[in-house]
Amino acid sequence: MKIQDILGISAVVGEIIGIVGYIPQLFHLFKTKNSAGMAIGSWIMWAFSNLLALSYAISIVNTYYIIIFSIIFLLDVFTTIMVVVYKPRETSK
Repeated sequence: MKIQDILGISAVVGEIIGIVGYIPQLFHLFKTKNSAGMAIGSWIMWAFSNLLALSYAISIVNTYYIIIFSIIFLLDVFTTIMVVVYKPRETSK
């Protein structure tokens, strides 16, 4: 097996781990209905960076990366929306 094959497999495994990494955050958001401590700016930047990666994947017509970056971009957008929806409301005294 060539080093390029090993790196290719590592890249696939890394992307799968990255996608699965969203599950605890989304589970926490749905369970607590509270996004306190989650920076909306970070999620917007991650969505934007993955949109750029998706644009590149589309430009080189790489189906694997198009699928992966589409999933990641959608997860970023969905999480960003949930952070806004579950933002704690300030109570007046």
